[in-house]
Amino acid sequence: MKDVLRNLMLMPETLNSAGYQVKETVDDTEVMIDGLGPDRALSLHTPWIVRGITPEQAGGKWEAICKALRAREAVVTVSKDALAGFSRQDAPLRLCRIFRNDLWDFEELRTADLVELDLRDRHTGLWGWPSELSHSRRRFGFFNALRSALDCHAAVGIAIPVPCRQEDVMRCLEGDVDFVTLVHDPTLDATRAGLVAAIRQTRIMIEEDTDRSVAIIVDARIEDPWEGLVCLALGANVHAIDAWLTPLLTASTAQVGSGMLAGITWGGDDDGSQAIEERLAEAEKQLRYFMQRCGARRLRDLQPTSLRALSETAARIAGVELLK
Repeated sequence: MKDVLRNLMLMPETLNSAGYQVKETVDDTEVMIDGLGPDRALSLHTPWIVRGITPEQAGGKWEAICKALRAREAVVTVSKDALAGFSRQDAPLRLCRIFRNDLWDFEELRTADLVELDLRDRHTGLWGWPSELSHSRRRFGFFNALRSALDCHAAVGIAIPVPCRQEDVMRCLEGDVDFVTLVHDPTLDATRAGLVAAIRQTRIMIEEDTDRSVAIIVDARIEDPWEGLVCLALGANVHAIDAWLTPLLTASTAQVGSGMLAGITWGGDDDGSQAIEERLAEAEKQLRYFMQRCGARRLRDLQPTSLRALSETAARIAGVELLK
């Protein structure tokens, strides 16, 4: 089977005598992640998160990455110590990840903008529900206790593996979380069929089983803004951009991955700031261009109805019409 995500496409607006019937300009690419209470409503200017790049990996380019993310109100997944050299005004939004067998560091949690319970064992990488979350009442009580510990200053969520079962998504929602992170495992889902199905099913379950907004974060290898927009149209709110930045960490100039930006070489400044800024600026430009072509003034205007499938298999998995 071919890559299912790549077998989905965004449909452009209908042509008229003046060209594409786009809705003038794109108003914004903002994403809201709502928590239980006004103090935990987060505004992201772009639907992007860095999930796996550390200061050690980035080396001298870490400051440039954080500066570029901050300018776009994007999120980085790191400890508070990784941002110790930044003022609150200059630091990007921070997601604090706690594994299921971690001891809680309350200072680490209270200084985060988002707190995520990752259901993996930190040492073995094995997934599983801890005993504290074994049934619905315990899940609800656990996350209420976590919110109390955070003084209501961070959005709270759970990370689950993809492919996943509907029962695991339902368990997340029973905890009354603010977001669900879908962590893609390419060794089990090389065609990304499970990823597409998980985004779609999670969004359906959120709309059917909750009376408030719950965000979906996609932790997967997203090659370019086009793939990211397909994920957003399927129902995601935020997606990882590690694949866009990692090639820039290994050399002063780099050709960036595959997809829409393959073959583009970014400049060789010593600290990497120019290359990183150019990379994300180009991605923003493409994001707005694709939205405009599809007639979406806001990211929330993107819906599954904006998509068409290039194969019957992709149409069935994504629940969208086949391209005719």
